[in-house]
Amino acid sequence: MLKKPLVIFDLETTGLNTEQDRIIEVGALKINPSGDNELFQSYVNPKMDIPLIVTDITGIDNDTVKDAPTFKEISDELYQFMNGCDFAGYNSNKFDIPLLVAEFKRSVIKLNLDGRALIDACYIFKSMERRNLANALKFYCGEDLKNSHSAIADLQATWRVLQEQIRRYPNLSLDADVLHRASKDESSVDLANKLTRDSEDFVCINFGKHKGKRIVDLMINESKYLKWVMDSDFSEDTKKHISKILYS
Repeated sequence: MLKKPLVIFDLETTGLNTEQDRIIEVGALKINPSGDNELFQSYVNPKMDIPLIVTDITGIDNDTVKDAPTFKEISDELYQFMNGCDFAGYNSNKFDIPLLVAEFKRSVIKLNLDGRALIDACYIFKSMERRNLANALKFYCGEDLKNSHSAIADLQATWRVLQEQIRRYPNLSLDADVLHRASKDESSVDLANKLTRDSEDFVCINFGKHKGKRIVDLMINESKYLKWVMDSDFSEDTKKHISKILYS
């Protein structure tokens, strides 16, 4: 059983860069331990043009959001809706959560992830069966996903998939801590999986030419590389974990 509210959410965005792109729609379903649900949905004016490829996928264009509030204008309400809750989504640990943290930061609100269970139905699905949300819904529930890339349709499908995963796999339950552990690679350090731990529990770079190298070694031999990482558009979560090592 849930110990605290679980917010299942989905973001439609202008692109896939978690630091530079912006939210154009947010949908969130709060599942309370008592069993009652609350729904939050809003289009968002990103204050930038929505690429045609995004409109083709989501059906959301510039006209759709021209009179919508900015993220800053809904940030307080959304923060209160999510406050004290665990999170769940589909590919949310790598994309939706880092982007949401970045949007809140631009609104001068710190979305603290410490102590929250971060549940990713996509990770669980791929680790158990390997595949996308439409296939997951078909596989688990025998249903076709209609209105895909609509935030509400996607979050509802995610919740149905997550419920079926709990029913199907004996090692899962409607316990946020259990689902949190099932949503990540045990060796992964950050949400984007840019950092990982080696067999001796040292944090290592998990991408590019220095993949597999320890941060502590790079501090001595490749300090300029670490400075480049900290100055580039990697997620705040990734930079936070590197900073802990650099300044500890």
